[in-house]
Amino acid sequence: MEYDNDNTNSNHDLMGEDSLVKENSRLSPKEAFHKFDTDGSGTIEEDEFFRLLECVGIPADCEYQERMFKKFAKPGSNCIDYDGFRKAWVLLGNPKQELIDRGIKEIPKFATRRQFVSILEQVLDDEERLEKFARAEAERFQRLQEERNIRTEFIRKAKAQAGSELALALDAAGCCYVLGTGINDAFSSKVKTDMLSTSSFEQVGSDLLQTLWDERVQVMVPSDVKPPNKITAGIWGRQPSKIAVTKSSIFALTDCGIVAWGGSDNWK
Repeated sequence: MEYDNDNTNSNHDLMGEDSLVKENSRLSPKEAFHKFDTDGSGTIEEDEFFRLLECVGIPADCEYQERMFKKFAKPGSNCIDYDGFRKAWVLLGNPKQELIDRGIKEIPKFATRRQFVSILEQVLDDEERLEKFARAEAERFQRLQEERNIRTEFIRKAKAQAGSELALALDAAGCCYVLGTGINDAFSSKVKTDMLSTSSFEQVGSDLLQTLWDERVQVMVPSDVKPPNKITAGIWGRQPSKIAVTKSSIFALTDCGIVAWGGSDNWK
């Protein structure tokens, strides 16, 4: 805010001798209010208002400052709320310069100070209404984000719990762990992704099954020890009843038939 130090008759029309002010930094009324409301009470106390007057160049006369304070204080109180502060900000300032600083194009060339004050008050009303709307939208967006984060975390925990329950159910139906790599790393081939050795072996949700199995075997041994191979996820929960192991191949009898790993590149 730039304060008007023009001590003309037009100033006295509104404020009389109270319009004797000096130049100060440009602030919006709300910014200035929060700046001088040092205790965060939402009101300007007398000592805070005196600091404001000194800042804008009002003569440091105690009696004069007290008259100024009473002029804008809430009736029957010892403080100035934002409405009173904004009134003081508008009346003590240079309304025409404020309009220019805000980029208002349609400013009357010939107008009284009172008219400039009226225009400035309307501009401030519009600014504060837009600010209130923007703040409400920001708060709404923040609430939506918080709700989304809560839902996301709830879904994550639900999926983790569901995975644990599914793993326990699959454990009850049997599983097979393979330790070691076999001759020529026959047991270290990548996990099959199609799972189509037979049509009955194709599994719905095989990706989830493999993920759960990978997590299972990864934590079975200390970090410095190689974990079991991940290739046997396909028979997890398939009720494997018999397992045959050679140096380069494994055969498992399950409820969907015989499943094999290892061997040559043609069938592993």
